[in-house]
Amino acid sequence: MLKKTHGLAILAVLTTLIAACTPDPVQLPVSGTTGNPASVWSIDLIRTLPGMQATYLESIQANWAGARALALRDGHILSYTALATASDSTGNWDVILLTEYPDSIAYEQREDTFRAIFESPEYVASPSAVPSSEMRAFFSSERPFRNVAGSGG
Repeated sequence: MLKKTHGLAILAVLTTLIAACTPDPVQLPVSGTTGNPASVWSIDLIRTLPGMQATYLESIQANWAGARALALRDGHILSYTALATASDSTGNWDVILLTEYPDSIAYEQREDTFRAIFESPEYVASPSAVPSSEMRAFFSSERPFRNVAGSGG
């Protein structure tokens, strides 16, 4: 398992990098971070296809964030956020999705947690006219990140 710096520091560095890459970074309105030193972060990097970023971000806001809001309410996760920057022709990622789990056990149970959420009557998926695979060309594999430094607050 790869270890990185404190969760808040990760967000600060990523936000700074995104701001340096584009004059108009976007942060979708989702939850804040907790600074819990035992938490495990899932970080996904996505490169959207040309002209598809807005549609992909709408899908993220409607579906990904909706599922995480239920997971947050039920205590399965501690926080989540989505960041986006302007797409460019270099082929780099332009969307990052972060989910903070309370610990490694919650992280390991994430597939079962979200499967239950997707099957619950409370979760209402927003159908997209475009399949996700047609909106993105690159999606990094999820890798857990742990806090290794910081005060935790």
